Amino acid sequence: MSRKKRLTHGAILAGVFILAVLVFEYFTNKGNDNMTADMGAATYPQVTFSYNGYGLNTLPGYASKRDLTAIRETVTPVKDGKLDVRIEPYEAKIQRVSYTVYSLDGKEKRQKGSIESPGVKFQVKLEEEWKEQDGWLEMVFHVKGDKDVFYYTRLTPEAGKSVSESLDYIRDFHENALEKGEDQGIGTAIEPSEDADNTTFQKVTIESDFDHVTWGGLKPQVEQGERWNVKEITSSYVAVQLEYRVRCKGEENETDLYQVTEFFKVRHAAGTSDTYLLDYDREMEQVFDATRHVLNEKGIQLGITSDDISYGVNQDGSIVSFVEANELWNYNKNTDELALVFSFSSAESKDIRNLTPHHSVQILDVEEDGDTVFSVSGYMNRGEHEGETGLAVYVYDIRKNSVEEQAFLSTDTSGEAAEHELSDVFYYNRSKKLLYVISDGTLYQFNLKTGGEKALAEGLKEGEWVLSREAGMAAYRSPKKGEALMIVRDLKENRFWTIEDPKGEIRYPLGFVQRDFVCGVAKEEEKGMLLSGEEILPMYKLEIQNEKEELKKTYQQEGTYVRKAVFSENMITLERVKNSGNYYVADSSDYITNNAEKKESNIQLTSYQTELKETQWRLTYENGISDKDPKFLNPKQVLYENPVVMEVGKQTEESKKEDVTPTDRYFVYGKGKLQGIFEQAGEAVLAAEKEKGLAVDSYQQVLWADGSYEAGYQVFGREADEAALVEKLQEGELPLQAAKALKGGREMDLSGCSLEQLLYLVGQNRLILAILGEKETILMTGYGSGQIFYTDGKTGEEKTMTFEDFRQSANAMGNVSIGL
Repeated sequence: MSRKKRLTHGAILAGVFILAVLVFEYFTNKGNDNMTADMGAATYPQVTFSYNGYGLNTLPGYASKRDLTAIRETVTPVKDGKLDVRIEPYEAKIQRVSYTVYSLDGKEKRQKGSIESPGVKFQVKLEEEWKEQDGWLEMVFHVKGDKDVFYYTRLTPEAGKSVSESLDYIRDFHENALEKGEDQGIGTAIEPSEDADNTTFQKVTIESDFDHVTWGGLKPQVEQGERWNVKEITSSYVAVQLEYRVRCKGEENETDLYQVTEFFKVRHAAGTSDTYLLDYDREMEQVFDATRHVLNEKGIQLGITSDDISYGVNQDGSIVSFVEANELWNYNKNTDELALVFSFSSAESKDIRNLTPHHSVQILDVEEDGDTVFSVSGYMNRGEHEGETGLAVYVYDIRKNSVEEQAFLSTDTSGEAAEHELSDVFYYNRSKKLLYVISDGTLYQFNLKTGGEKALAEGLKEGEWVLSREAGMAAYRSPKKGEALMIVRDLKENRFWTIEDPKGEIRYPLGFVQRDFVCGVAKEEEKGMLLSGEEILPMYKLEIQNEKEELKKTYQQEGTYVRKAVFSENMITLERVKNSGNYYVADSSDYITNNAEKKESNIQLTSYQTELKETQWRLTYENGISDKDPKFLNPKQVLYENPVVMEVGKQTEESKKEDVTPTDRYFVYGKGKLQGIFEQAGEAVLAAEKEKGLAVDSYQQVLWADGSYEAGYQVFGREADEAALVEKLQEGELPLQAAKALKGGREMDLSGCSLEQLLYLVGQNRLILAILGEKETILMTGYGSGQIFYTDGKTGEEKTMTFEDFRQSANAMGNVSIGL
């Protein structure tokens, strides 16, 4: 063949190839207003504080102003009224920084200032009157390009809190543990227990043995340094969480990389050299690395990781998606392809801004063809929503090897709060392209095909609706006036049915067991009150109905009523009451177990043991894996021009006014993170004690904190409140009604709290109304020497009672109490 003919033939082949690519791209993207791109790099400046040689509190930057009372990520010590701020601007051009100092409840603006062209450091000097008070600092970085970035931290004066001594102790403990220091005080600081799990390095606590606290034979080496985040500073203790990555000796590989959080709670004895370790918790999770040996004949080697990782398998068991160290992976056995579907971290970049851990990735569904629907909730480190908090819904298209954002639900809370609050308010039906969201009492339906939006129900009341993302179901009482019925929606099939209330009865939605709907039935004539004065309409029976609208089971027991149902994976816990004649009083709990068999897959999460790394986890294939060198894929992100974006639970201008009281909620923090959000104060206190943490209210005031109560205390300065409460009780008011009538009072239901927990609250100068009999309420005003000081609610007399007598009487009445 001549040279001319070869050139002509090559040109024709090239032309055919280019045309084929163009045709493929056309049909692949036909009808989509989108473009494909990499997730953008982080762009916000990084902010820390210098304190006595330590770099503290790497603050996340927010894209808009936050609700102060919903953020409790860090607290920064103020030394001599000054804060030394350090900036790593990266590519950002910071033109000016403005700052505002607020009171702790966020209502009062105490001080404002600004710094022009701040460079890489500047100092905030607090005015004299605010130097010794706790508060908030809001900094706004005005970046070139009309971009404002917001940063927040709590402030507390360092005086009398032994901050430096505590930080030094934590540094020494951390470094000695890494180096396996034998005689460095670790052995005497920890509290080894037979109950501790000393077969794993994934979670190590103060009760673990010396070998596990000091990393066994893993020989850890920290990479990119530690990030020190101070969580609490009080006169009693300092709590700090370290975040870092560590490279350890491996087995299948020479080394393995891990993501680590290490929590310390310490107390320094003022005037001495003694510091005590009060709590310790270290968690590590292996970073999955597709370039190393991650497959063997049994399955996918996850290594040292949590035993409850999120994973999903398609119907024939050929494709699995899983989350490890906040990265979503997909493995296709048929094509032997391993894809990193989603990660804020970047193997190509050492940018520590990508490592902010305030988010979680959850698999929602793995479809038959391997397409994976998933959510990312919390703080968005980078990309289209950098600096925002909320929940994004994505779809991984395995055929196109692309990730498409379907919707973003935006909030003005912290990343941690967004993770907790948004997981159960949405459902995405991928096959019908329908997104359902419940926000501010309205159930919305978004049609992602047409861009349409409609409200399916408005005016839904708290406690009268439920939505299950796992079941793809929702149920609610009709909000329409005159309609006495329940509406159950099958969100998977986009249909609904109604259940009418029999005359004189009311049905309440409780939840779902798989696809079965559970509702409670109450009789209007049985409306009554608890001993505390809370109105109650207890349910005399429960009904379980399947998706075919058939009644499967009824729960009913003579003489007892259900007040609340708590759902877990295989059980419903029923909190019950009984009628004592005039009031409803607590009864023993009961349980309904779920006997439905869970659909088994040929891929299971199983554990195995090795000498070096001890307990590890594997996604085990029933028939094994033959190919151990998969092809690595890095999907592109598809950005729609008009994605569904919705604001959920954001404060309105009205709610920000000082005369508007926020909904009372209680936030429980422990082990360096938000553990839960509660509506009842008593439940928050119990949860805080379990976590050895603390509970705060909607104003960031500490309700309860782990630690012993004072030996004795007498409430002071509240004589007017005491007199008003006793007067109401003598008039026949029940405790809750008496508390609500108190001017400026913010009553708290502390039911379930023990005497010790109540004594702590009294020590915070709180008044406690405790019910010791059907007609006996006392007002606790102090304690000491094993005695409770109280005012008799009937006679107004001041009396004393032993701790043991109080326990017996309170326990008999179900430990019902109200705090103020």
